[in-house]
Amino acid sequence: MAASSSQRTCLPAGVSGMLARRDLRGRQEALTGRERDVLREMAHGRSNSAVADALHLSISSVEKNVSAIFTKLGLENSGDVHRRVAAVLAYLGPKP
Repeated sequence: MAASSSQRTCLPAGVSGMLARRDLRGRQEALTGRERDVLREMAHGRSNSAVADALHLSISSVEKNVSAIFTKLGLENSGDVHRRVAAVLAYLGPKP
């Protein structure tokens, strides 16, 4: 189910500001197929353990993929923005 444009405008200020500063959606192209699979599972709200079960991976492998996703999307560790949510928002955002 796609989010309506009115739903997209209700992002917390920190997240919407971060998305305005970075074009995260374009960076998805740099993700490997496995990283996109992990990101897709994250978009379903799954924990690392649940992602591992769904994709038949070890939890360590999922953690490495999640870390690579954050790096490739330019999501630095910050107290202002939850990187997992920001990555999923980039995944769910409009495609260029």
